[in-house]
Amino acid sequence: MHTPPPVAQALGPRGLPDTDLKNEVICTSQEVHTQPLEVFFAAARPHQIHVPLFQRRFCWGREQVVKLETDVQTAASSGSTLHVGRVLTFIGPNDPRTLICDGQQRLVTLSLFLAAVRDVALSSAVDLPALADEIDGVLFLDGGTRAKTALVPTHEDRAPFYAALARPGDAPRAAVAPSAAEPAA
Repeated sequence: MHTPPPVAQALGPRGLPDTDLKNEVICTSQEVHTQPLEVFFAAARPHQIHVPLFQRRFCWGREQVVKLETDVQTAASSGSTLHVGRVLTFIGPNDPRTLICDGQQRLVTLSLFLAAVRDVALSSAVDLPALADEIDGVLFLDGGTRAKTALVPTHEDRAPFYAALARPGDAPRAAVAPSAAEPAA
């Protein structure tokens, strides 16, 4: 009968942070922070928040987007806070970038939603340029130039994501091919 190796051997020589070998549990962090979306994005600065290459593409359909839209409208009309659920992130010991392990579908959808609100704020019917600039401050690391998004989706989702986040009249951005420094796992 083959006995599986202990967790420490299965993890290899470099191990993983928050590893509890006694209980054979990989992630034992009890730290939970509730924070607004803008604070979440700001916490990763000056680095972007990356969806790792192993994550699935954006795949929310109309049903999920409508549910989120309804939740946003309900929270706004009642003056309450919108809770979007848990977002699980990881920051490696040798890479300061934040990687999204769970929650990328919600973060991408909320980013697209904010870009749509920003575009309405820029319309001649509403004309709220200060609100549009504030939203760009959440969506982009460099605010006014809008050259570096706070969130980097999966490689195949980048071109449509960047196009959706561009202000009306902005030149289209090219999706950047993953580099050797791209977080793969």
